[in-house]
Amino acid sequence: MHGAYPFPSVAGNSPGMFASSGDANSGLQREIDTGIGGFGDFTLAPVSPPGAQPLQQWPSGVSDEVLAARVAEIIATTDLMTITKKQVRQQIMMRFGLSADEEKARRDFINQRITSELERRQAGA
Repeated sequence: MHGAYPFPSVAGNSPGMFASSGDANSGLQREIDTGIGGFGDFTLAPVSPPGAQPLQQWPSGVSDEVLAARVAEIIATTDLMTITKKQVRQQIMMRFGLSADEEKARRDFINQRITSELERRQAGA
């Protein structure tokens, strides 16, 4: 692991080790107790991206992932010079049978997906 640390190791010592109070070359070394052992005893919970809403059951039963996929499909197959965000939302409402109330509640999410899909396409162009 030499080179993995931004500081040189002391002759005969590796990072994370130190010599006993005796002679540095005596070979009596102890590992520094960092108190961070036992990482194998836990699992990571799924992490949502910043600003993401918690999982929610919508009246239409349509997940955010399905909406995002449909937004990507619309953006990929439509003349972007002639379509508005409102028209994309209207297509989604018609396709999935979203009520006006549900569309209003999900409008920010749909708009964010439209913007991110446009940015992704622009970066790839």
